[in-house]
Amino acid sequence: MGFLGQLFGLHGKGTIRVSVDKPHYISGELITGSLQVDVLEPIDCNEIIVIVKGKEKVSWTEHESRTDDHGHEKAVELKLSERHKIFNQKLVLFNVEHHISPGQYVYPFQYQLPM
Repeated sequence: MGFLGQLFGLHGKGTIRVSVDKPHYISGELITGSLQVDVLEPIDCNEIIVIVKGKEKVSWTEHESRTDDHGHEKAVELKLSERHKIFNQKLVLFNVEHHISPGQYVYPFQYQLPM
């Protein structure tokens, strides 16, 4: 069983695969893709969702001079980084009444990235 199947508790009942149409997206673009679900045994659930998360991470190095207690200048390298969560959006792809029957399903989705 794949990682997503284990993560969502399918335990041998099926597999899940997420695919997007491009490997990279930038702000303002429309993400398009699909969720492929292969169900081997009935799965109890009430909805099929995709959660889209956006975050940024940046790191850089700064160089500066510092004077020690004896008046000597010393070059210092500072390694800095920042992380920010930009969005966390739940997309409901399909509402399920009681369970998903065995079969293969494809749920297309799209999400407009903020500017």
